[in-house]
Amino acid sequence: MNCNDSLDDKYLLLTSPLINIDIPDCELIIKYGEKKLFQKKEIIVACGEVLKKLPFLYKGQIKMSNYTAHGFEKTIWYMNAPIFVGECLVFHGKPSRNKIIATETCEIYFLEENVLYSLAATNPEILKIIHKILAQKIRVLTSQIEDLCVNEPTFRVAKLLYMLAKQNGERIGNDKYVVYFRLTHQGIADIAGLHRVTVTNILNKFCSKGIIKKDKEKIVILEIEELLDFFSNPTLTG
Repeated sequence: MNCNDSLDDKYLLLTSPLINIDIPDCELIIKYGEKKLFQKKEIIVACGEVLKKLPFLYKGQIKMSNYTAHGFEKTIWYMNAPIFVGECLVFHGKPSRNKIIATETCEIYFLEENVLYSLAATNPEILKIIHKILAQKIRVLTSQIEDLCVNEPTFRVAKLLYMLAKQNGERIGNDKYVVYFRLTHQGIADIAGLHRVTVTNILNKFCSKGIIKKDKEKIVILEIEELLDFFSNPTLTG
């Protein structure tokens, strides 16, 4: 990790590809939106689409991703309700370069841009929330650029597992966490920008060292501090 960044959890979770933002007054927002339901794997925003209304994800989870020239998917981030999604598309008015899909059943409210500004005029916290979302997305993107350009594959996978454990895991001991956020080897590869076989080899290495234990439903982090060593100590990640 560059620029002498602190390895504290607060910093790391700002770079997590699983974005959660606390929005206290959702009822005010959905009151003025057009409700739509999306089923799992349904496209919410297609690549090339121009978005005219701002989506507010009230229930569910979405994923934004793109594809390389060779057809490999690159997951950019997941976003959990409640949260605004696609705000950049609405503000710049240009076609989307990525797709946004539902990873589970989603309830989304679409707000006209003028309605958003009217709400923000009397409730400035709404704009603060959007600014916070944008700031975190920039942090996530710069971290992903660093991973793709600088960091070794083991570093990337270790950091992702650590963040998932701290953000979504259930602590079951001093160094032990259970992560129920279901990601296949391909799903981890899509986030980390790696080949699936590379991810499988890294996970098998972690298993053989007794750092993690995995099955179809969950990953158990047995030694969270040893996992941390893989992306805080460059000599371990080659």
